[in-house]
Amino acid sequence: MTGWWVAVAAVLVALAALGWWRERRWGPASVVEVDGEGVLRFRYGRLREAVRWTDLVRVSIVTTDAGPYVEDFYLLLHAADGTGCAVGLDQAVEVRLLELLQRLPGFDNEAVVRASGSAREAMFTCWTGSPGDARPIVEAFRSGEEEPRATRPRR
Repeated sequence: MTGWWVAVAAVLVALAALGWWRERRWGPASVVEVDGEGVLRFRYGRLREAVRWTDLVRVSIVTTDAGPYVEDFYLLLHAADGTGCAVGLDQAVEVRLLELLQRLPGFDNEAVVRASGSAREAMFTCWTGSPGDARPIVEAFRSGEEEPRATRPRR
């Protein structure tokens, strides 16, 4: 029985060392940055997804049935060219992303409430616009009313 525990301990130490090495070499697993240009999401120090405010055309929320112990609520920012950026709820709260998005003209807060109560796989559209319609967010950064922010590095 003792040999089994030693093997389990060795595997756990190896996994911890691998995580430390990966983070040291490539950076933290996930970081979200928000500024007057848009939203960036990095994975292991490399840009993974980005949306410029000037290109934003839709905001939606996707929920899954995977919760409550794993992320199951994502804000999706859609750009005019078909690209986008997905930000999990924890990181969205940390950078106050929803607060910014509520500046969009016609943003549907009721869709956010419906999404918050969802425990199944679903998509909720909160806002649809045209490129350039996110001008109120850009102006808030330009005026100094909002400041750039980033999440703490996540493993």
